[in-house]
Amino acid sequence: VDTHIYAGYDVPPYYDSLLAKLIVWAAERPEAISRMARCLSELDINGLKTNIPLHLRI
Repeated sequence: VDTHIYAGYDVPPYYDSLLAKLIVWAAERPEAISRMARCLSELDINGLKTNIPLHLRI
């Protein structure tokens, strides 16, 4: 995860919409997809609407 936020961080009202970048790698595509789904499901971002559900459906 590449991000500038941290636990307890207060996102200002004029925030950059890119809060974090999640990069996953595996030797085989199905394993990479599985890892990505797991990472996305474990992300915990509160107070803002995210596109995590969209990426889980893709």
